[in-house]
Amino acid sequence: MLELIITIAIAGILVAVATPSFTGVMKNNRLITSNNNMLTALILGKSEALNRGLAVTLCKRNVAGDACDTSAVWSDGWLLFSDQDKDGAIDAGDSLIRVYDPLNTNITLSYSFNKVTFNSLGFADGFNGTFKFCDDRSASYARGLIIANTGQLSQANDSNSDGVREDHTGTNFTCA
Repeated sequence: MLELIITIAIAGILVAVATPSFTGVMKNNRLITSNNNMLTALILGKSEALNRGLAVTLCKRNVAGDACDTSAVWSDGWLLFSDQDKDGAIDAGDSLIRVYDPLNTNITLSYSFNKVTFNSLGFADGFNGTFKFCDDRSASYARGLIIANTGQLSQANDSNSDGVREDHTGTNFTCA
């Protein structure tokens, strides 16, 4: 009986020590997964623009997931569609390529624009910026994707080694 009580006590201590670490790992995985989902969407958008020979737009989606919504937030999900007239709206002749679900409720996603349009050459001219993913922790945990006017995509890095990634202008991330 004494051995069982000691075993249970040791197991309880191990669980108490491991739980905070496990929570951090889970939060990191959610941020990385969200970041990778956006990266996949942007790569698909650029690829589809090149393959189709016409503009493809990624935008913040409405609740139904069938149109763009400039009043929505990126965390509510996004959609990708062919955009023949490059107006950033799904019109007759445009085709919906993919609808992306909202992010985990603890993750916020910000980007300076309501959309990204890749032209037939794969350029995102005029949409240079950073997609920034934050959770309920400090900016040192944030992730980001940088998109250049050329359509080149890169992960945001901490180039000055201060523990916080920088956006496309070299400014440290901040998370509200």
